[in-house]
Amino acid sequence: NGFYRFKLEANDADHITITKHIMIATSRDPEVKQSPLMDVVKTFINTVKDVSYEAIELEHIKAYQAAFEHLDVKIDGDKEIDGYLRYANYQTLISASRHDHVHSLSAKGLTGEKYNQFVWWDAESYQLPIFTRSYPIITKHALMYRYERLEQAKLNAQEASFRGAKYPFVSSVKGDEKVWPYARHPFMQIHINSDIAYAVIDYFRHTGDLTFMKDYGFEMLKALSLYWIDRITCDDHHCEIKTVTGTDEHHPYVDNDAYTNYLTHYVLKETKRLNESYQLSMFSKDDENTLNTIINTLKRPVANNGLIPQFDGYFDLSRSLEVVGHGAAKGFQMKESGLYQNSQIIKQPDVLLLYNYVDIDIDKHSYAQNYDYYERMCEKSSSLTYPVHAIGALDNNRYLTFYEYFKQSLILDIADLHGGSWQGLHSACLAGGWFTVYRGIFGISHINNKLHMKPNLPPFFNRVTFKFMYQDVMVHATLDETHLRLKTDGTKVINLYINEKPHTINQHLEVMIHG
Repeated sequence: NGFYRFKLEANDADHITITKHIMIATSRDPEVKQSPLMDVVKTFINTVKDVSYEAIELEHIKAYQAAFEHLDVKIDGDKEIDGYLRYANYQTLISASRHDHVHSLSAKGLTGEKYNQFVWWDAESYQLPIFTRSYPIITKHALMYRYERLEQAKLNAQEASFRGAKYPFVSSVKGDEKVWPYARHPFMQIHINSDIAYAVIDYFRHTGDLTFMKDYGFEMLKALSLYWIDRITCDDHHCEIKTVTGTDEHHPYVDNDAYTNYLTHYVLKETKRLNESYQLSMFSKDDENTLNTIINTLKRPVANNGLIPQFDGYFDLSRSLEVVGHGAAKGFQMKESGLYQNSQIIKQPDVLLLYNYVDIDIDKHSYAQNYDYYERMCEKSSSLTYPVHAIGALDNNRYLTFYEYFKQSLILDIADLHGGSWQGLHSACLAGGWFTVYRGIFGISHINNKLHMKPNLPPFFNRVTFKFMYQDVMVHATLDETHLRLKTDGTKVINLYINEKPHTINQHLEVMIHG
């Protein structure tokens, strides 16, 4: 009944010790699913009644040490960064469930309720890439969270008169839209559909989990593709995605947002390839024809000088920001009370995500120009800025800039750089610490179904050691000033390219990088 009473009598000379055991159980616990709750409680009490708190604490520490091994990184030569990165990786680990898919990953993890524990695009775009490459069962749980809300996503699409599925930009445990009213444009951030589709594809190419794809993944990709087939506008010459908001929320209601268009093109192209490779017959003949038209003609703008316009008309806007008033008119995470709609000043990376956070094999010829341009235009009012800029800086050998952004990614909440850490930690930004090591320092990417590495050790570090998962194999990687060393658990052979030269990891591989 929720309480228990007992009575005892004692005199002044007696010494009495009362030990109280408390168990918290929910329907998520496997034991509760298998047995009546009171039986579970009795078993628990009998198990722990003669066990000390210190013994239970030790078991807890052992369990977390084993889990943390997946994300552990060692940086020699900079104890400060090494410590901050371990802190960030710990926060990343505890932000996700390793045991079920009742929930996914929220923007604040378990550290605060600022975002009501809802699931945003941060989960698929910033957090799942880390787990896909280090602890893939967590990614699978998060994708199952999306799959179990697929029917609600289909209802969301139907309400807008589209087929397929439209996932909410901010998802509750029910899968309905939960974004707050003062955000003007959540229903236009339809890049969430491609973020989720990309996460499914990314999980499959790194794990080879065909069972998941046959049971759940292909169905999700089909539904997401049907939405895009209806939502994208095509004429006789080209296709466009009109009236959207990209990841940069300072510019709502734009046409042909670069991030949305490039990523959507990639996931539709990959869905078509998977459909053909596994003979799935996902689409009708008419839908297949429309899909081919979209893949062949979807607008993916690039200027003659190699710069990618963030959206149609972006370069026609002012390169400065007109500030009006004294702060009272500040909007959603805007640093100034300004006329952002007339300015190229952006909230967070959009174009730069295409170059380093998503593996869509974009042409890197103009990477440096785009990095230098958009790094200057970004006012960094979102924590999601820092890891993207860190990787971009390292890719383009801006080492001091890399160090600054990398450190900011790790200490954002410790130093309270955005003044809001009391509301909870910035989980996606902290997760970017590990991804910066993976994608930036070790230069790992997956292009045309092949693993590539272009290691680039910053001059501030002597050696970096970490591990990652690929095709169900744990790869241990060490990079120092002269060599890249790789070894695997087990006997499975992994083929990869290091600085564009083919290599094979057969348990051990050592490659000279410099010298």
